[in-house]
Amino acid sequence: MRTQLSFDTPANLQAAATLQNWAKAGYFTPGFGGGGYQDAVNNFANGQGLFMITGNWVVGDLGADNRDFGFFVLPPKEAGAPPVSTGGAGYPLSITATSEHPDAAAAYIDWMTSDHASDLLVPTGQIPLHTGATASTVEPGTVLADVVAAAAATTASNGVVPYEDWATPTFYDTLTASIQELMADRITPQEFVSKVQQDYADFQSSRT
Repeated sequence: MRTQLSFDTPANLQAAATLQNWAKAGYFTPGFGGGGYQDAVNNFANGQGLFMITGNWVVGDLGADNRDFGFFVLPPKEAGAPPVSTGGAGYPLSITATSEHPDAAAAYIDWMTSDHASDLLVPTGQIPLHTGATASTVEPGTVLADVVAAAAATTASNGVVPYEDWATPTFYDTLTASIQELMADRITPQEFVSKVQQDYADFQSSRT
């Protein structure tokens, strides 16, 4: 029996209203709706903007040893609450039942979770799959050190929330397009959550 889930919740409705109010108040860079992600990163790296909401992958653009930028998890709703962040393994590896070379696939997964692979991944800002990996080689005070510390704190509090766009094959497209409409004030917060929920409901119906 499947658990009935919904995107149309009071919490998501409140979040959508807050995001739309921020856009109306001018909290975002002028013309943000027409800019691409890489352009935003480049502008931020050049000092245009105070904050940028992004992920650990930005280390690859800023540089692991950069001391001019910091990284932190968005503050919780209640002061003192444990950190929570959307995230997940950047390498969701698995072996299909029909694989012709399951042993080779298993060997690759074994390597990807090794200490050596962790040593290669961490300097790029990627969070290693090996749960016992350490960051002893990370320079203190750098943006990479902030990323590693944020990841460790979030993991320790069991605060990693899976990416919502994994919910359906079309969820990412629906979610991003609807957010653009929301921030451009073309739809209401209720219309936003309803659109996204409809994508989820349609997918679930197709599975029955």
